[in-house]
Amino acid sequence: MFLLDFGSLWIFAYLLLGMLNVIPSIGERAALAFASALGLKSLVLFCWMIGVGEFPSVFAQTGISLTGLVFAFALYRRRSANIMLPSPLNKSADVAVMVFVFGVLFILSLGFACSSPITEADGIWYHIKGMVFLHEGEFDSQTIIAQFRQYPPFLSLLFAYFMSFDVGNVKIIFPIIYLCLLVIFYYRVFSFTGNGKIATAFTLVLGTTPYFWWHSFLPFLDMTTGFYYSIGAMYWFLLIRSVCQQGRFDEPESNPYKLAFLSGALFGIASWSRLEFLLYNAIPLLLLIYVLDRNSAYSKKTKNRILICLAVPLLFFSTLWFLTLLSFDSVLDRRVVAVGLAGLGMVLVMLVFFKWDFNLKKTRLIGFASLAGILYLAMMVVGGPQSMSLGKALLIALIRSVSVHVFYLGTIFLVLFLFKENLKKLTASEKILGWFLVLYPLVHFLIFSYSEPKWTEIFKYIEVLWVRPGYSINLSDTRGMMAFYPILIFFIAGLPMVKKGFENE
Repeated sequence: MFLLDFGSLWIFAYLLLGMLNVIPSIGERAALAFASALGLKSLVLFCWMIGVGEFPSVFAQTGISLTGLVFAFALYRRRSANIMLPSPLNKSADVAVMVFVFGVLFILSLGFACSSPITEADGIWYHIKGMVFLHEGEFDSQTIIAQFRQYPPFLSLLFAYFMSFDVGNVKIIFPIIYLCLLVIFYYRVFSFTGNGKIATAFTLVLGTTPYFWWHSFLPFLDMTTGFYYSIGAMYWFLLIRSVCQQGRFDEPESNPYKLAFLSGALFGIASWSRLEFLLYNAIPLLLLIYVLDRNSAYSKKTKNRILICLAVPLLFFSTLWFLTLLSFDSVLDRRVVAVGLAGLGMVLVMLVFFKWDFNLKKTRLIGFASLAGILYLAMMVVGGPQSMSLGKALLIALIRSVSVHVFYLGTIFLVLFLFKENLKKLTASEKILGWFLVLYPLVHFLIFSYSEPKWTEIFKYIEVLWVRPGYSINLSDTRGMMAFYPILIFFIAGLPMVKKGFENE
């Protein structure tokens, strides 16, 4: 029954992506359909629990999936533009090495996921939360501690889904997500660079980063969050490139409406997994506003439609969860309230843009940045860490933001390419992607300066990093960078110097 249910949903998602008509390759579409099917399944389960007050039965779930599949087949139309291209893989030695390496790592991930019990504290709570969803059918159960009760439900809904079909090991999902990340990343780099060797080399860099592979069999939120956010950023880059090049709306792979909706939905699912990623979602939203504001080729109506196509799915999932949280009897954590207020701020900025153009010149950008800095300091004074002074809290946050990269040792050295490249010669869309990478660590710093630190002594962080790294390797700020590195590797793979180097081989 499980294979029938999820197989139907997977095909349903594949057909929907076919109708969206922005992903021509079979392999990439299949991997993205798997990710989309997980998001759709969680949404169906969530709406059923809200509407009916209990977790849906196996027969109800399968019936919904089959109905959706029939509906998708009825709507699906084969068009000349909707061409499914074969994989760009060839029979070269480097591709054979990549397939072999990832095959071994994937099999090992499956083995560890199936044989190892869930022993991590967070993972146990996600599992318990899934069991509560399954048996109690409510989100505000007192069985779950307040902290985890306020976490978004995506991962625990999937756990409940697996358990409802008597799938013995819920961790089996994480190796598949790891594999889907590598497949989509390969296709995106190949599309970006047009070079199979570059796509192979940089996919190997991503897939063999120990920290990523390790999380391919751990029941944390972070593999799923990083997966959805990073691939969302890659499709968002297509959107930015389309807007910068004034892409035509009738061209399948450059239609800004469709690309905005696709990337927005992926960003939205990321915040459906970890709530603070609504703050990271402000980066693509504000950068798109900046690009649209400076684009004179599109009418104001067209700009607003593009922004709506990104913003609505981007905010949809987190808005659903915030509305659910308001019905809880327990008091909301101040960090949750802060994220909610930031979300309202994003909506306010959008509403202002819908009415007026910002005319974002250099002086206005400096003014907005200064205002944001003042508001941040005011927020830190009012609601920041209470166990230490403001200066000490900022210093600890800075140390944390810098030290987390140690766990991506090897991959982090790719930034050396940036010092050899003339970044001024990049295209407009590539520069915007570069700003994306600058803003992500900044938002990371803001989030973890506002949060109460685990230790109040500065040297404690230095000690655990170099003496007892097991204490810090699983901290949220370390795992939060899992969404950053695929985008960084993607950006560096497209640098002109890298392309020239591979072409001269």
